[in-house]
Amino acid sequence: MKARPKCCSTRFWKPQQSDSQASRHREVSANRQVRAAQNCDNTVVALVPYDNRDARSPAVEPAPLAHVRGEPVLVHTLRGLLGSEVVDRVILAVPPELSPGHSAYAECIEALGPGAARLTQLYCGAGRTNAVRSAFAAHSLDEAEVVLVHDATRPFVPPSVFRSVVAAVRAGAPSVVPVQDVTDTIKVVGDDGTVLSTHDRSGLRAVQGPHGFATATLRRLVVQGGPGLDETVSDATVVAGHPNAIRLRTSFDITVAEALLAGDQAGGQQ
Repeated sequence: MKARPKCCSTRFWKPQQSDSQASRHREVSANRQVRAAQNCDNTVVALVPYDNRDARSPAVEPAPLAHVRGEPVLVHTLRGLLGSEVVDRVILAVPPELSPGHSAYAECIEALGPGAARLTQLYCGAGRTNAVRSAFAAHSLDEAEVVLVHDATRPFVPPSVFRSVVAAVRAGAPSVVPVQDVTDTIKVVGDDGTVLSTHDRSGLRAVQGPHGFATATLRRLVVQGGPGLDETVSDATVVAGHPNAIRLRTSFDITVAEALLAGDQAGGQQ
């Protein structure tokens, strides 16, 4: 039996399951078997939005299209989701056809080869909230039990992190994020630029991805007038993240990621 992921916050996902949670697990398992027999096992759907920075002019290469290890960041991200063994289907939000960079997104999908058969394109506006609202409007999430909203620029999230997020949602958490401890010293600085105090970092965590949701919870967040998703992860339960799950936004980020992955390979961890 695989060990449960450890929590990293005062809001714990407890390894022990209540009777109702155990019953829910049995129900989910039975439903998955039925759906698999019907060839419609889409209970875990990953949605990959794009943001305004990803739709800029061709003079500035969007971060998801920057190259790392010889391929665009987005290709690695999509391949990681499809190969996680827990994601049944991926929805990729893409800019409108006449937007800069649209053809590059199509090339990323083509690079996936046969894996692209489990991917659907969604034409919509930028941002997480727009992508999720558009997915619900298109009925693309009707079959989902768990939805993973995942940043296109987090290409090297290990499969274990995806599994932990999905397992926590299925155990009853409405919303789940992976996190890591904050190791830097945090200072409080006054308006005059002088250090006032050292912030206690024991309760601070760096949020990673994906952000997992029970489908009903996600729908409530993005309905008209809801808080949306672009800035908030309030009330999310946390599970352990991973150093390789960093966001790649700059050339420095890519250099760091390549160094981490090279270290993993040298240590025989991949």
